[in-house]
Amino acid sequence: MKKSAFRLTRGQRTVRNVVIFLLAVAVWVALPKIPLWIIEGQIRAEARRDGVERIEVLWAGAIACESGDGGHFPLYEYSLPMVLARGGGRLWRGYLTTYEGDAHFGGVSSCPEPQGPALVYLAEPGNGGIIPENPLIGAWMAAVDVPEEAAAVKSILDFRGGGLSYVTSDRESDDRVILTTIPRQVTEVNGGSDFPYILELLDSEGAVLGQVRGSLTDQWR
Repeated sequence: MKKSAFRLTRGQRTVRNVVIFLLAVAVWVALPKIPLWIIEGQIRAEARRDGVERIEVLWAGAIACESGDGGHFPLYEYSLPMVLARGGGRLWRGYLTTYEGDAHFGGVSSCPEPQGPALVYLAEPGNGGIIPENPLIGAWMAAVDVPEEAAAVKSILDFRGGGLSYVTSDRESDDRVILTTIPRQVTEVNGGSDFPYILELLDSEGAVLGQVRGSLTDQWR
């Protein structure tokens, strides 16, 4: 007895191809986010161990850094994935790096959450596991708790020898924090991670909305 083969109609084949295409696009779009979801999960797990149930992600993305062995994380060209969150009166940081070519979790660290606008390190000087990719950059920072009307920040750092470093950085899209940097020359002259600073909050026209003074130091533990 001859069996009849099941054949899709032209319309069914079109629908099938569209579904396959949309699934492929969805996977492609989601791929870069998967490492960030992994990091966020690790942060939440570590926070729960410390009795913190509620975690709020402030920033998640790629930071222009390389690992200690000069590697970059797959899917992130010249960058490493990092997540900055807050909860339980603390800030939480986690990132993925590489070791001998393999993906490696850099761990979760936390520090006291500042009260009001402040600068905190994302990649501090002397961190051998995450190093700014640009040789002219000595460290990465984030301006946290910045009001919504602030479109940019200017960081004025006082470093050893009486020098001042001025760096202005714009807010990216709807980011809750503003990423900024310290020139490598400044970190080398300073010889440490402690900097008295002035943080100016700027509107979209560059006018100063306000300023705060603080002391930048590596508090991640």
